[in-house]
This record gives sequence, C-alpha cells and structure tokens, in this order.
Amino acid sequence: MSQENLKTNAFWKPTFFRDFKGYEPLGALFENYFSAYPQFPSITDYNQLATEMYAQMALEKEYQVAFVLQDFSKSFEKTAFTYRQIMTRPNNWHDLFNNLSWIIWPKTKWQIIQRYFSEEGMRETANRNQTQSFLAQLDECGFIVISADPMIAQLSFQHQWSELFYHQKSRLQSMEAFVFGHGLMEKGLNPYIGMTGKAVFIGVTQSYFELPMQERLAFSDHMLSQFVLVAANCNNPRALQPFPFLGLPKWWENNEVLSFFQNTAYFRPMRNTHAESFVLNNFVDKSLWGQWQSICPDHW
Repeated sequence: MSQENLKTNAFWKPTFFRDFKGYEPLGALFENYFSAYPQFPSITDYNQLATEMYAQMALEKEYQVAFVLQDFSKSFEKTAFTYRQIMTRPNNWHDLFNNLSWIIWPKTKWQIIQRYFSEEGMRETANRNQTQSFLAQLDECGFIVISADPMIAQLSFQHQWSELFYHQKSRLQSMEAFVFGHGLMEKGLNPYIGMTGKAVFIGVTQSYFELPMQERLAFSDHMLSQFVLVAANCNNPRALQPFPFLGLPKWWENNEVLSFFQNTAYFRPMRNTHAESFVLNNFVDKSLWGQWQSICPDHW
C-alpha cells in the first residue's frame, strides 16, 4: 500500500484497486474507466458508467438508478427510494465505493433501500429498529463468501480460524469472497489488522467458478437480493457473521504463518464450537433461484 493517505478526498489514484486484494472485482470491471479519469469521477462519469454497465448486464429498468449531487437538505434514503437517485458528494471515496456497489449489486442495493424505507413507519423511537440496523450493517460492512465446500461455512461459524486459514487452507481454493459493504471498501484504502466483514455465505457447485467475473457478481446480487426481500431474514442475527478476512491468502502480508492466526484479538474464538452454519441458499426459495439453478447445490 502506498504511504499516501488515500482517505484524503482530494487525492485521486486511478490504480487504487491494485493495492488491496478485496478490490480485484473493481479492477476487473472498471480498470479501463478508472485509468481514463484524471480526477475523481464526476456525476456525469458515474451516470455514463452505470448506463454502460446496465446495458452489459441487461438490467431491468426497475433496478436502475441515477447519480446526483448531494443535497444536504434531503434524506438520502428517501431520495433513493422515491426518485431512484443516489446523492453523491464530489471527490469523496466513501461515495465512490457506494456508487460502484450500486452498479455491481443493483438488485441487492435496491432491496436494501426498499426494506429500510418500508421500516420507517414501524420505528418506535428515532433510532433504527432491528431490521434497519441489520440492513445498515449489510450495506456498510457486508462481506460475501461463496463456496463449494460446506466446511468453509462450518469452520467460520465455529470461529475455527487457524483451521480455516492455515491447517485446512486448501479448502479456500473452493471459495470466492467479495467486499460488499461500501464502508468496508473504503477501509481497504488503508487496511489494518482488525478489519472484519459481516459475512453472508452462499453455497455453489464447482461450476460456479467457471463463470466470468461479471456473471459471478450477478449471481451474488440475485441471491442476496432475494434473501433481503424476506423480512424475517433481516431479523435473524445469525445471517451476518463476523469474518476476519485478512486471513485469506494474499489479503495481508505475512499471513502464511501459524503465529498470525494466534492473534485472538483479531481471530476471536467462540465459546459455542458447535454452532450450525447459516447458508443463504436455505433461506431463498428454490423457485427464485432462476437462471442460477445449475450452480446451486440441492443440499447444503
């Protein structure tokens, strides 16, 4: 990582996605766009990028949004829900990552806004209710783990981190991870020990890994959006699990030695080592798997 403080919003680095493993999907999709921007993308740039990506994705109109300048007199959530407009501050990393996540996972982001806004009338206080807190955590800190090996989810739910990342790390060849939360994406500019995602787990067959990146991301968007659509899922505390992702290969320097995983302040143990894993597939009706039926296992 460059020593420059990339959180200084005036500083634009078009190759930022090369500095953190979690940015690989951004580089795969947007490298040509980033290299063409001499400074932070403008509102026009964001909208042009979205239009081109939506066309490539053949995205339904109902999930498409436009980006507009921030108006601090208006509610972000209400503006997004009512007008399908994502308010954006110029020269701002946090908003850049939020906008990119709207382009990559449009269905899930829309379901989050819909679900969040529908809960407004159900609040008993000025604070977020349980569902809104869940959605905010997913939106800011969400992390997607996609795996063809059920033991990856099981070891994660049991907090068997040294087993997962060191002793049985060959299993990780059957998984892929995406940083979903835009707040978590921003932290990747200056990563630090302690970074933890709120993970959802999706089971797949091995054929998933043969798909191109854009289709794999579309699959994660479809499954996660269907999950958020069900209100009960957003009240299940087991649905979001802490995942210390810097243990993944190449996500942090020198994480190939056992001593790295003995830092229990980061790789925290769990008292209940018999916890059952929560795999998203089991909470999305099979009839809603759509075109992805062939890469979803029948049993998990």
